[in-house]
Amino acid sequence: MSDIVEDRVHLLDLAREGALVGRTVRGLVTRAAPLSGVDLDSAILERVGLEGADMVRAVLMRTILRQVDLRTALLEGALLDGAILTDGDLTECNMRGAQLRRVSFTSVRMMNVDLRNASLANCTMQGCEAYGLKLAGAVITKTSFHCKNGGSLSKANLSGATLVEVDLEGANMYRADLSRALLVRCNLRGSNLSNADLRGTRMIMCDTLGVDLTDTSS
Repeated sequence: MSDIVEDRVHLLDLAREGALVGRTVRGLVTRAAPLSGVDLDSAILERVGLEGADMVRAVLMRTILRQVDLRTALLEGALLDGAILTDGDLTECNMRGAQLRRVSFTSVRMMNVDLRNASLANCTMQGCEAYGLKLAGAVITKTSFHCKNGGSLSKANLSGATLVEVDLEGANMYRADLSRALLVRCNLRGSNLSNADLRGTRMIMCDTLGVDLTDTSS
């Protein structure tokens, strides 16, 4: 049997059998696929459309996703460890309570992604459009938001979040909500926090050189 999966029926059959580990899924488009708990360990997904898929508690360890459409997909409680996402679309994806470790996002559309109460460690976001990203209550450690190359975190919600050694240098966080957030040893050099909500925000040993604090609420 070929290791390449190219149609919906084959995909769902393998998912039910727990046999997608290490497979390649390519050129497939399906809406609202029932993939709850799917194990995609070491799988490769290329040019795949999974808009609205139910992937609650999915496992994406060492998974490679290239040009994958996960708009409005449900990834609540999912585990992403060592996953690499490139040129994809996660707009309005629900990743609430997910665990992300060593995940790389490059040129991924992440508008209004819901990562409330999620855990992010050693992740990188390079040139991602993350307008309205929801990170309220999240715990974020040693993660880099490389926003200087076209990305944006404007109107992001980090209320009540904990950020430790997070790199936000040059980030556009216009009108972001950081109320009650705790930032420890974070790099905020040259970031735009104009019109941001900083009520109850605590910053400990953070680099704030050149931060734009115009019209912030504090």
